Amino acid sequence: WVSVYPLYFDAGQSRAGGRRVVKARAVASPSIVYLVECCRRLGLAQIVEQGKRHPSDALTFGRIKVQIVRDGLGQPVRPDVRNKVELLIRLAEVYAETEKAMKLADPTVAAHAAASRSQVSKVQQES
Repeated sequence: WVSVYPLYFDAGQSRAGGRRVVKARAVASPSIVYLVECCRRLGLAQIVEQGKRHPSDALTFGRIKVQIVRDGLGQPVRPDVRNKVELLIRLAEVYAETEKAMKLADPTVAAHAAASRSQVSKVQQES
């Protein structure tokens, strides 16, 4: 199981600030709501930990634990996701498509996704 934070996909962050994907694949204000759905679409088991925060982004709540290796077997769950780097690449590849599909299916999902970021972090982001 590996930890994934929304910060890893934040286009507003530098690599030093915690972003882990290339800028071209990063998104503005990534949400744990969409990341969970990305994991589901990739067929990866995940556990959402709402109260957890990344040390570099203490104002944004949420962490996902994603299973990339079968317990006890040491084999990857997906052949194209053998490690954390490959997981982050795959999640970044499907994020925009997943966000768009979820918003079309249920317009209220955008409000839930926005709520996953604290109000304080939104204010800091705007300034």
